[in-house]
Amino acid sequence: MGLILMLVGVYVFLFLLRAYYRRHWADEVESSIAFDRPFVTAGTSLNLVEVVTNRKRMPIPYLDLKFEMNKNLKLEETVGVSRTDKSYRDDIFSLLSFQRVTRKIPVVAGKRGLYFINGAQLVSSGIFMEDIMIKPVEVATQLTVYPKLVDVNQFEIPYAHLNGILEKASFTDADPFAFRGIREYRPTDSMHAVNWKASAKSETFMVNTFNTTVSPDVCILLDFDPVGNLTFQALQEESISIAASFANELIAEGVSVSLISNGRDSVTDEEARIFSSSSMGHKNTIGTTLAMLDTEREVRPMAEVMEETVKFLQEKDATVFVLISSSQRKETFEGLDALMKIANTPALAVVPLHADMPLETPVTRAQVDRWEVSR
Repeated sequence: MGLILMLVGVYVFLFLLRAYYRRHWADEVESSIAFDRPFVTAGTSLNLVEVVTNRKRMPIPYLDLKFEMNKNLKLEETVGVSRTDKSYRDDIFSLLSFQRVTRKIPVVAGKRGLYFINGAQLVSSGIFMEDIMIKPVEVATQLTVYPKLVDVNQFEIPYAHLNGILEKASFTDADPFAFRGIREYRPTDSMHAVNWKASAKSETFMVNTFNTTVSPDVCILLDFDPVGNLTFQALQEESISIAASFANELIAEGVSVSLISNGRDSVTDEEARIFSSSSMGHKNTIGTTLAMLDTEREVRPMAEVMEETVKFLQEKDATVFVLISSSQRKETFEGLDALMKIANTPALAVVPLHADMPLETPVTRAQVDRWEVSR
């Protein structure tokens, strides 16, 4: 009789323990998921930080954190990951009383874009591993992946042409009577500005700087017109990367950059318009705008967009244009020549093409460079 009562007592205790765990396991259990940086460049590594906290005395022997993320964010750890159109992550935790566990998971940002992790689940199997209990977790994590930047060695030829353009504009606009100081020589400087006495003392080229009466801007014209009757995704992605690289290089040199495109934002469906600035934060503005462009949406002809650019120029003193276009449409280059005439500045046209595609650019006054893109 005593043994039966003891067995009944054990059963009742385990039943109550199971019921108590089922009711209270999720109490004071918290979880967060976040990237350790809000924005990165495509191809860059960062960390996805998982934090799970148990703020009560009762331990949690088994806890599974589940969430999904875009497959373009490549988790370097493959254990606990399944992939279809998305990556599904499962991480197992065992928490003692009042314990917090933090894990950093390496992630490679594979492609430009705006990525979210919206929501997650905490799953426990019960104290005797016989139950399945779920607690939803509110998560609102966002990551902006900027376009990949073009290698400097590939960038050298078109950037050399642009340096020449900027040199003409900057030298023409400088006020020779408003001396400001002396600094080290930059590739965009005119040789006429070299201070030979200061250069001899410092054993490196030094130039005189002047306050300018007119500050030249560079306006990047990014064209998404289809190539013939087709749209080549690789060419458009490379065009975006070239635009981002030009912007970064120019802003680093202190040049004001604006951007106009017929490409549309993936969220707002609006065409890209960024006014001129040379601040370091402007890199982020341009990077975010380019990250959000959707290459699969229909676009207006770039020539039509460039006609509207005339209004954009009315408040600008000097604008140097950089057209990035694979379409080689006559109307587009006629629009570029018209802008050059209005602004009275030279221009550079970069034409990204595959190796088997001929350069057939219409006659234009702009400097035209071919940019080869691998398939």
